This record gives sequence, structure tokens and C-alpha cells, in this order.
Amino acid sequence: MNRKFKFYFVCIVLLFSSLYGVAQKKKNMIQYKPILMANVEEAFPVAAMIINDSYGININKLDWGAKEMLSGYYQYRKILGVYRFRFRLTIDSDNTLNVEAKEVQTTDAKDNWMDYVVEKREREIVAEFAEQLNQALKKPDIIKKAQERFYTDLDINALFFFSATEVAGKRWFENFIKGKRVNWKLTFVDLTENKNSSYKSKYVENYNLAVEFISGAQTKFTIKKYTDSDKNVMTKKGSSVIVEGTCLSLNYNNAFNIVLVD
Repeated sequence: MNRKFKFYFVCIVLLFSSLYGVAQKKKNMIQYKPILMANVEEAFPVAAMIINDSYGININKLDWGAKEMLSGYYQYRKILGVYRFRFRLTIDSDNTLNVEAKEVQTTDAKDNWMDYVVEKREREIVAEFAEQLNQALKKPDIIKKAQERFYTDLDINALFFFSATEVAGKRWFENFIKGKRVNWKLTFVDLTENKNSSYKSKYVENYNLAVEFISGAQTKFTIKKYTDSDKNVMTKKGSSVIVEGTCLSLNYNNAFNIVLVD
């Protein structure tokens, strides 16, 4: 076998290997499938956890009645530059969950965001996310963990109550928050002696928090924690504090008033 023949033989082998690899990649590429028999009380908490943990973004919109959830922008790169889009999840009347890439954008020559279209890469990302969500929804331990995070998350509560009716709010609290342990990062306001005879605790820790929506609107939280602990006697007012407690009551009227106990 002469050198010229060997050269052509190697080229042919490499070509077929490359084509085989491409074919295998296409064959193994995840195809998007909607999720059937989806339960909003399980699906949205798990989806929110995946979006936060795997994609590093938060939820920006939650319409529980319409069964719609919208994420913040997920940013990624393609050959021609930087792109981003929002994950939009909806559950229809047949309990089928669909995921879409919404508000796809890329940057222009001056690095300003401009509208773009859904292409192959966007469909791949959505398909991968949908598959990850579908697999997670088969695992009760993941569902439980996601629900514990979702229903006690102050940002999620702000989004829910922003569009919920009073009755829906009461049901949400009774079903998902009342009696649950929470762990929140709040702004310390003050520690005072308890003068409310409804609670036998010695002190009241006072906290607040403001959550701002992408629209610019704000939801404010005022939190009181009844406790016998004096660990925050010397805590500086205005500092950030991790607060743990059991949620006893929640009232909402354009702002939240929440009561915690040890």
C-alpha cells in the first residue's frame, strides 16, 4: 500500500467517523415533549427549583388561576453572540404542561438587546429543561423539597398575592404556609418587649422586606416574631438577619403582615 493510497484511506475513515458522530448526535438529541397529567401544585414548584438551581434565574410572573409561570431571562451564547429568553410554562384544561422560549433577544452592534426568533438552540434548551422537569416530577422526594422551598419563598408569595383574590389568598395560606417552618433573610427593625397578651413570649422581633417586580411595583412585608430568645438584643438595626420560625398567620392588604413563633 503506497503512501498516496494510505493518505486517501485515512481521509475516508475520518470522514465516515465524523459523519457517524454527527448522525449519532442528531439521533441522541432530546426531542421536546409536553408533560401530560401535570398538577400545578407539584409542577410549578419543581419547575421553579430547576430554573433557579440549574439556570441561575428566578421566577418573574406567577398567575396561579391561569396556570402560567414566567422566568427571568436565561442568557447563553451561540456562534454569533449572546442571546437570552424567558421560560414560559402553562398548563391547559387537559392538564398538559407546555414550555416555550419567550421574548428571545440578542445584542446589536452597540450591545443593546433586540428581538430575535426561536431557532434550533432555543428549542434544544427548552427540550432539555422539559425532560429534566418530567424526570424530576417522577420523584416524590424532589417534589416535597421543591414545595417546601416554593410555598415559603417570599418572592413567590409576593408574585402570587399580587394577582390573587382574597379567597385564593386564604386558601393558599391554609394549604401551603400555615404551620410551616420558614428560613428568611430579612432586615432587622427592632426588638421590643411583648405587650400582646395573645402571645406568651417575652420579646417581639420586628423585621421588614420589600420585593420589587420587573414592572417597578413593590410588595412590602412586615414580619413579627414572638420569641423568648434575647440573641438579637445587640443586633444592629437595619442589618440583614436570617430568621427562622413557624408561620402562624398571614394577612395581605397591598402589603404583608406575617406572624412567626419559635
